[in-house]
Amino acid sequence: RSPDLAYLAGSASALAILSKQNCGIILLFPVLVLVMRRRVFIRFGIGLLIGILLFLTYIIIFSNLGNFYRCLWLIPKDLGPQRLNYIFKLPRLRWVFFGSGVMAAATLIIILAIILASDHIIISLILAQYLFAIITDNQPQNSLPFMSIIVASLLSEAKGRWRAVSSISALILAIFGVISAYNRDVQDLFTRPGNYRPLKIKGLEDLRWQDPTRIWAGEVWGRDLEELSAYINGKKFFIFPDFTILYGTLASPPPQPFLFFDRGLSYPDRYSRSTDLELLSGLYDSRIEYIVIERYSYLGTLRRLQDFPETVDFIRKNFTMIKRIGIFEVYRIRSR
Repeated sequence: RSPDLAYLAGSASALAILSKQNCGIILLFPVLVLVMRRRVFIRFGIGLLIGILLFLTYIIIFSNLGNFYRCLWLIPKDLGPQRLNYIFKLPRLRWVFFGSGVMAAATLIIILAIILASDHIIISLILAQYLFAIITDNQPQNSLPFMSIIVASLLSEAKGRWRAVSSISALILAIFGVISAYNRDVQDLFTRPGNYRPLKIKGLEDLRWQDPTRIWAGEVWGRDLEELSAYINGKKFFIFPDFTILYGTLASPPPQPFLFFDRGLSYPDRYSRSTDLELLSGLYDSRIEYIVIERYSYLGTLRRLQDFPETVDFIRKNFTMIKRIGIFEVYRIRSR
């Protein structure tokens, strides 16, 4: 309510854009609706500028401005147009709105909110939320950041019999949400049932692993992950392409700069020899002893191996497969 908070809102919006570009930019629309209505757009703009300048100062002093520009703009600009095309794909829209019990209940509440809500900021939040869900390539349950605000506004606007209907709808959504949060599955509740158990891996004891976790044609069992972790613990290893979390859980410094391997997101959409050599030099300089290749992965292992031909050639010439643990193939460097 205080106009002075517009400075803080501007700085927060800058951080939102920097944390996830599409979410931050989409969120600007409802924020600007609120800013224009409150007539505090100059203060908001100053706060936005201050937030961006402070972050850029931090990058210049403590990080690398060139790498930041590459991650913020060069890589996303290849992926962004592909995601925008989701808006025109009917199967994608159907999946987002009705892909699970959670989304079906959310869609019902959104329809009621559109009918009953009189506040433009609520309508803006609804549109921003679903635009984010449509163009974000992820489980739709992860794309409901404003549901609590929408539901609360809906209940405050509802009258008569609509209050009972909206309250029941909100209760159903809350039940689904509690079930999903308790199971920690973030899955489609009615289409992917599974058994969950804690992993016997230091640092992941509180993680409930779904047995099996299905990755297209493959299945990852908790026991396989436990056996692999025990086998490579204390060794210099490189894992490709998805289970890079093992670097952290096994306290093993990653030999290369990629947090995960996603063409068009963490590395360029088109082949880049410099990126290939960057990965290769990391393996060579770190004197890697073991390499773990996942036969099945979410975005396809073979497809992503083809993005690093010189690295693959180095592995083929210098490493031999010695063990297979579920979907994981373990290679050891040959004696020199």
